[in-house]
Amino acid sequence: KWESVGGVNSYVATPTTEYPKDKVVLILTDVFGPQLINSQTIVPDYLNGDAIPLDAFAPGSGFELPKWLEKHGAAETRPPLDKVLAALKEEGVTHIAASGYCFG
Repeated sequence: KWESVGGVNSYVATPTTEYPKDKVVLILTDVFGPQLINSQTIVPDYLNGDAIPLDAFAPGSGFELPKWLEKHGAAETRPPLDKVLAALKEEGVTHIAASGYCFG
């Protein structure tokens, strides 16, 4: 389900049975963002609602990757991740594993 984690829109999946609340798997998506469905646990929108459109690389799309990359450096993408990590730690999470995918 989609919910706010530290003020960042994130996809959150939890087991239907009891589980350790101090452990989390954090998944960082590729440039197509968290709306592209793949294996998800907590998927924060660290692209700030500005993921590359799914048809960006289709002929005639007009999408300009260099311009998009200028707006998606560490200065823009790291703060939402820091917010999610801080919120998870406040909830008692002490173990975090992360997996990231292609970012260009």
